[in-house]
Amino acid sequence: MTAPRVVVAGGHSAGHIEPTMYRRAPSVRSRHRRRDPAVSGASDADVVLARHVLTAVAE
Repeated sequence: MTAPRVVVAGGHSAGHIEPTMYRRAPSVRSRHRRRDPAVSGASDADVVLARHVLTAVAE
């Protein structure tokens, strides 16, 4: 049931998306500290995705 949450970015779905972002944030920061090129690329993608989701929710 993950697809409907992301597709419907509004209403009740916002409550489901935000806890996921908070849970993911610490892991992204720890990945940046390690400075692994491959992992940092993945974390950058996560950050970009997070911005898109948060922008959609904000609108």
